[in-house]
Amino acid sequence: MSLGSSGDSRLLGPLLEAIEWLPVTAALATAGRSSGSVPSNVFTADYLPALKVIDRARLVVSNGGSPAAYQALSRGVPLLGLPSNADQYLMMESVAREGAGVLVRAGAATPRRIRAAIERVLADDRFREAATGLQAEMPPQRAEGRFIAFVEGVASAG
Repeated sequence: MSLGSSGDSRLLGPLLEAIEWLPVTAALATAGRSSGSVPSNVFTADYLPALKVIDRARLVVSNGGSPAAYQALSRGVPLLGLPSNADQYLMMESVAREGAGVLVRAGAATPRRIRAAIERVLADDRFREAATGLQAEMPPQRAEGRFIAFVEGVASAG
């Protein structure tokens, strides 16, 4: 779980309340934001190695923005998006339309709605299947190598 740097931090409380009574173990990257009282089934840290965590996850909960969505889908993991701005909403609308996740608008994200969405995704294998289908359409990328090549190209052009 991560609301990123641009997600609505007021959602941390309802999100943690929604998770508290579910039979799951969760990891929350807070991005340095206070998360208040944390249930015993939630591990928190300011930052986490996203892809390593996602590799072990059955669901990614995020603000619905492109970075988390691409990371989750690159690993075939469905999403619950809690978008609070237009680009996050548009990304999650596309993910939901493909069947690889559920969108709950930030303004409507009560603990009950969040919990119901989590339970729905975890109980229905079609979300994972859709996410795996999208994963197959995403060619693997090595950002580190591409970045080095870009910098070398810029440096050699000057």
